[in-house]
Amino acid sequence: MKKTIPAILLLIAVMLTFSGCKTKSSQPEYQPYTAYVDVGLADGDAGARVKAENRYTPIADDAIPEPAKSTISVTMLDAQYSAEYVKKGARTFGRPQYTYRTEAGDEISTDASGKVLSLLTARSFDYYSRDPESPDVKATIKSPEEYLDIATQYARRIFGDDITARYAGKVPKISSTKIWVDFLPESSENGLTRTDFFTIVVSAEGELLAYYDFGVDDFKDKTAPADLTDERISRIILDSLTDKKAEIEISGTKNWVILNGGKSACYTSFKTVGDGYQTDWADVIIPLE
Repeated sequence: MKKTIPAILLLIAVMLTFSGCKTKSSQPEYQPYTAYVDVGLADGDAGARVKAENRYTPIADDAIPEPAKSTISVTMLDAQYSAEYVKKGARTFGRPQYTYRTEAGDEISTDASGKVLSLLTARSFDYYSRDPESPDVKATIKSPEEYLDIATQYARRIFGDDITARYAGKVPKISSTKIWVDFLPESSENGLTRTDFFTIVVSAEGELLAYYDFGVDDFKDKTAPADLTDERISRIILDSLTDKKAEIEISGTKNWVILNGGKSACYTSFKTVGDGYQTDWADVIIPLE
């Protein structure tokens, strides 16, 4: 059985696409309140309308620097994990991610600072996910609320009480015997939707299979600008186009994200419209610091 992907995971998938794996060069130093458009996700007409200096430059996995350590040793959930470096990759907006594997088969990923981004237990790789409605499985399934409580207990052990209290656990939908529980922050700040959250994955029996940290505490010392109105965003985007008199339409979704280097940005999309035509939606980032 496959898990139904939550909407926020779909957002992460789109953002990963935006990060791309197209160029081996390092990203330039982006300027605040300047639009950078991924012309690779727009049609040719929209791409041709973006000035060269305002085109987003994705980073390829092989352009990510090697990790500082080839082995790591971390303590989680009262257990010591010693792991060897396996691979590197570019996650959202070119931020490095390094994957390590223990002899037992557990996989741990970290960022460049060594912060753990995910733990996939060895058990998670051989755990057979089954239909919770199957007659021989249904009787063993707990209630969604019980799984939320179980996941919350794991979250407290992994992240601590303070962080867990700042992310609201959502009652899961049980579509398989792998239960995914998302913990989300407040939905928005000054019109920008925060994209940080974490996910705890447990088995039908309540065993921890994995956890994923999608930017926990990334926004702890950040403040979303109160004056980033649609009108201002439109002006910023128009400054990136060859035709500053173009008519554009902005998406109603404006996400607050973290770029490589730790600076925050607005991530949204727009399209150009005119007499009898319109371009495809083009993704754009606007650094805020």
